[in-house]
Amino acid sequence: MRQLPIASVDMKKRLILGGCAFFAFVLFFAQIPAFAAGQSGQYGCPTQYGGDCPSEEISLIKQVKNPKTNEFVATLENTDAKYTPGQTVSFKIIVKNTGADTIAKITIHDVFPEFVSFVSGPGKFDNNTKTLTFDVTNLKPGEEEKKESIIQGKVADEKTLPSDQGITCVVNHAETTLNGKLSTSDTQLCIEKQVLPGTTKGGLKVFPAPKAKTTPPTGPELFALIGLLPGATLGLFLRKKASK
Repeated sequence: MRQLPIASVDMKKRLILGGCAFFAFVLFFAQIPAFAAGQSGQYGCPTQYGGDCPSEEISLIKQVKNPKTNEFVATLENTDAKYTPGQTVSFKIIVKNTGADTIAKITIHDVFPEFVSFVSGPGKFDNNTKTLTFDVTNLKPGEEEKKESIIQGKVADEKTLPSDQGITCVVNHAETTLNGKLSTSDTQLCIEKQVLPGTTKGGLKVFPAPKAKTTPPTGPELFALIGLLPGATLGLFLRKKASK
């Protein structure tokens, strides 16, 4: 039986070991993408069935109607048009799906401001928390769900409003949660009432003192008149002396 040279045996072993090492190297790097994908689902975002991260996002906007222009605006400052006691106020909530997937359902919580009572709107209203709760379902990507002129409230009577201030501003708050992320939106409105003057012990109304419409003249003309006073006094003295 012919035996192979020792050098040939060593070379064959080296080739086998090298091939095994190369195969193991290829398998190791082939597992890196799968491992990274699993780690991103664990630490980056919760994975769904199929390995994809959820891409649902929403935009929540709360608006109030301007009582003068009847247009919905983001907010009403104390320099803008104001509501009066007992007047009906309308709100609008816009919910938009800004993600890539359809949103099956989200729940909106609309907290009414102080001095504004609930009149009408979708869902259920809790008098204890002054919160209106309703659902928006099957919201497709890029689609908007508007609640316009449906959510309405009524401003409190004049006796309920603060007695020591003519303008009272309050804030309406709306919020929703999707995939653990909270979205909120606020809008402000101001209420104006007539502030009555104070009264004395006798029950008579006390009105503020009227402001002067014009001020006494001051300037060169006044100084000129003052300069004429000594001459006038001297002339009067000489006239009395001549008459004696």
